[in-house]
Amino acid sequence: ISKDLANKLDKINIAQEVGAATDKVISQKACVDNFAKKSSTESITASELNAIDSNIDSLVNVGGSMSVSKGYSLGYAIQQDRGFIRNNKLVATMYFPDKNGIFALVSDIPKMMADANGFLKRASPIVKIYPDGSFETNDESEGVNVQRTGVGKYFISAVVGYNADGAWGVNGGVSIPKNINGLELIYVKDKILSNGSIEIQTFHRQHAHLPKDFQNWRIKNFNDNNPVYYTDGQPCDIPSSTWLDVRVQMPAHSQWY
Repeated sequence: ISKDLANKLDKINIAQEVGAATDKVISQKACVDNFAKKSSTESITASELNAIDSNIDSLVNVGGSMSVSKGYSLGYAIQQDRGFIRNNKLVATMYFPDKNGIFALVSDIPKMMADANGFLKRASPIVKIYPDGSFETNDESEGVNVQRTGVGKYFISAVVGYNADGAWGVNGGVSIPKNINGLELIYVKDKILSNGSIEIQTFHRQHAHLPKDFQNWRIKNFNDNNPVYYTDGQPCDIPSSTWLDVRVQMPAHSQWY
């Protein structure tokens, strides 16, 4: 055993008697068991790291540990049969998806998108409608068309209503823009036609029950250089610099049906 290694080991714990010998010799099993109980700040430059235990989660700690509420822990939850990353300071754990104990492919994780308010939502298939009626589709909603037919009136065709899985709620697949206080800027009135097309109308939402400073004051036009504001419930286009996200159901001939 080298001098450097000898200084790191507890010789009492790694030396064992073998057979009928009266002298103790270094035991490989005792060395492995001893190292498994030791913390180390040394870098792992190569090799495979295993921390297997039949009763508790196996962990690799970075920058701290659970016991000191610092750093992160990369682990494997035996009972749940999947891996996780834990923020030990925030006491927050994120589990990886799995299939029979194997990490899932990225394609198995539901596709997400950020709505007009910055929140992640299940995406496919989405139509993004802008105030002037221009629109964007993603891969899953390719072929959908949108027209602005009047003030605050938008017509979505080549769809079969809202997406059938109801991931955005039972009342439809529309994400409405909000202000900094989380208040919706418009009302939305919708109608699904017999052919699956969707008519959407948008109306100003004043929030008149709030103090004036927190109401939704939106300028409609100017009269003698004086602003004229929309009133509550008045038809209006989608507010500028925002959009409506609409999650639709694709027709049977679409590959995303």
